[in-house]
Amino acid sequence: MGASALLNLEIKGYGDKVFTDKIKKMSITLVSWLRAFQSGILFFILPLALSAAPDLDGTWMLASGSSSGFPLFGVAPEGQGLLYTDEGQARQQSYDFLVDDPSLLCVPASLGRMWGNPGSPIEFRLYEDRVIIRYELFDLIRTIKLNQDGHPLDLAPSVVNVDGQRFETMGHSIGWYEEEMLLVETIGYADSYLTTSVGIPQSQAMRTLERFFRVGEQVALEITFIDPIIFQAPFTVSYRLNPSRFEVAEYGCTPENASYR
Repeated sequence: MGASALLNLEIKGYGDKVFTDKIKKMSITLVSWLRAFQSGILFFILPLALSAAPDLDGTWMLASGSSSGFPLFGVAPEGQGLLYTDEGQARQQSYDFLVDDPSLLCVPASLGRMWGNPGSPIEFRLYEDRVIIRYELFDLIRTIKLNQDGHPLDLAPSVVNVDGQRFETMGHSIGWYEEEMLLVETIGYADSYLTTSVGIPQSQAMRTLERFFRVGEQVALEITFIDPIIFQAPFTVSYRLNPSRFEVAEYGCTPENASYR
């Protein structure tokens, strides 16, 4: 995959030119970095890329009341909420919490579920070639490789638990720094649920773009969800994270020891 095609998120059926232009603009730094690498002037570009990294190192926790929450989905008058496709509506209406919630088996349902969990510490460690995120919930470790020339053909989930089990519900992630933000694109999801309380579904076609940046003492996170099988248009959910007084501790819930079966 060429650098210029890396972030072509123009999903068929959406026709959202503003959104597509925004994503293409975000890709400029990465494309420049890759071209510099290919032409042998990496030493000139790399300091610029590193200097754009936000200060995310540390342990954080969801700020109370800071999440924008997921919009109301379903059949709604125009302008009063994002709409499901027919397939999305069918999946949501058939959702049974006691049967379909992966969390009951200690399996992470989705990115939305992991970021929106209150009272659960999350640790960031930034390195030159990768970002490591540890979620206390389900004892997860997420490895985001930086400055890649696209996703590999053989997608391996980026999230594992303490037993080394990988979770396709969390997809495969790559990232890069731009304008003092960490940008993370994730694809390769398994069918699951963005939220498990009401069963907002996700499909294997979903792509997400996470944007991490500092706002004062907080870390701001914006996640754009793109899933033309489930939703009629992309949408964005935002979160704020405060410095955590607690370190990431053992959660002790894996599929092997899940009590609910």
